[in-house]
Amino acid sequence: MTMDVSELMKAFLTRTHRAITIAQRIAIGTLVVDARIIDATPEAAAWYGMAEPQCLIGSWISLLHHPDDTKLGRDLSAARHMGVKVPTRYVSRIRQAHAPEIFRPVLKDTTQIMLGEETYWVTILEEPKEPPLALQMHVWEHFQIPHGAAATRFYGQMSVAEMETMLQGQCPRPWGLSQISREMESQKSNATPVPHPCPSFTPGQTYLMPTGRYVHWCAVCGNLWRSGEAQPPKCGHRACHSPHWRIGKPEE
Repeated sequence: MTMDVSELMKAFLTRTHRAITIAQRIAIGTLVVDARIIDATPEAAAWYGMAEPQCLIGSWISLLHHPDDTKLGRDLSAARHMGVKVPTRYVSRIRQAHAPEIFRPVLKDTTQIMLGEETYWVTILEEPKEPPLALQMHVWEHFQIPHGAAATRFYGQMSVAEMETMLQGQCPRPWGLSQISREMESQKSNATPVPHPCPSFTPGQTYLMPTGRYVHWCAVCGNLWRSGEAQPPKCGHRACHSPHWRIGKPEE
C-alpha cells in the first residue's frame, strides 16, 4: 500500500500546529531498525536549528534525539505497535544542528500510523511545559513495555546511532550515518578501501574499522558482516552469498 505523504501532512497541518515532521520506519537488514524523517515543515526544521526542511529530511531519529530519549521512544513505539496503551504526548530533547552537543527540550505529540507493512510517525512539535519524560523515572517505570522477540522484530537489535557508535570505534563524531548518501559511491574491484575517520556508510560499501577488520554492507540482502578481507567475493551471510553484494543486482 502506497502513501501520499503530502496529503498526510495536509491532514495534520492547522493554524495552531505548524511544526510537523513525518518519519518512516526503516529496517536495515535484520538487526538495525530506525525511523527516518521523510517530510517536515520549516517550523519543525527550526526546532532542530536548521534553516530549511530539506536539511532535516533524510535524518535518522536516533541521531536527532538524546540517547535516553531515543531508547524510551523506541520502547514506546514498540508498545503502541503491540497494542499497549502508552503516552503519545511527552517531552524529548532534540539535537541542535549548529551545536550537536546541545539538546533542546520539545513537546512531541506523535501519531503512529500503520499502512500495510509500513509504519509512519506524524509528530507535532510544541513548547514544553514539563521535564523530559526520560528523566521522570517515577512515571515511565510503570509503563507496560513489551520485550522479547516480537518487540525486537519491530525496533531491531540496535538503532542507526548505536550502529554508528560500533563502526566509529574511537571516532567520537555526532554526525556520521545521519548524513548517509542516497547514492552509492562507485568502487573499483581492485581498490582497497581507505579507512575514513568517520564513515558515510551505504549499502554496497566497506568500512575499515580501527581494529583492522572490515565491515561490509550487502546491497542484496541488506545485512552487515565483518571479515578480514577488503574485497570479499561474496556476501558473508549464508542465506545470501551473492557475488553482486556491492551493486544489488546482477551486472548486465
